[in-house]
Amino acid sequence: MAVAGLYSLYSIVEFARNKLMGRVLFFGAFGLVGLTVVAIIVSIVEMVLGHEPGDMVIFIGYALTALIMMPAAFMWALLNRNRYGTLTLGIGALVLLVLFARMLQVWNGAQI
Repeated sequence: MAVAGLYSLYSIVEFARNKLMGRVLFFGAFGLVGLTVVAIIVSIVEMVLGHEPGDMVIFIGYALTALIMMPAAFMWALLNRNRYGTLTLGIGALVLLVLFARMLQVWNGAQI
C-alpha cells in the first residue's frame, strides 16, 4: 500500500509541475500491477490454507477491481497524452490504495 501511496504522490507532484508521463511513471504503473497480482495471489493462497475474509463476495469484488484499476488508468493515460494523463495515473494509484485498505478491512471481518 505504501508503494501505491508514493506513486500517487509522485504523479500528482509531476502533474503540478506540468510534466508528461515519464519513464518512472510508465514503469511504476507496471510495478503496481505486478504488486497487485502478487497481493491477490497471496490472498488466494491464504484462502486455500483456510483463512477466509469476513465477506467473500465483497472481497472478491474489491480484488477484481484492484486488478483492473491500474491497467485501466494506464490505458487512459496513454490515450490522454498531456499532463492530465499523469494525473490519471495518480488518481488510479490513489484508488488502488483505498481498494487495498478496504480489502484489508474486509479480510479482518469489518462490515460495509
